[in-house]
Amino acid sequence: MLGMGEDGLNSTLAGMRNDWDRRARENARYFVATSRADWTDEEFFASGQKEVEGQILNDVENVCQGRDPAS
Repeated sequence: MLGMGEDGLNSTLAGMRNDWDRRARENARYFVATSRADWTDEEFFASGQKEVEGQILNDVENVCQGRDPAS
C-alpha cells in the first residue's frame, strides 16, 4: 500500500472489511478454519483449543519472549 493516498487506503480497508463481513455471514467458521465447511460448535471450538495447545502453549517461552504469560 506504499504510495497509496489516504482515500485509497480507506477505500481498500473498507473493501476488505466488507469482504470479511460477507464471508462471516456466509460461513464464519469455514473462513476461520478452512479444513471443513460443516463444523459443529463442539468440533469448531475443540479444534481451536487444539491449535492453541499445539501452537502457543507448547512454545510459550518463545511467544511471551521473557514476559510473564499471565500478563
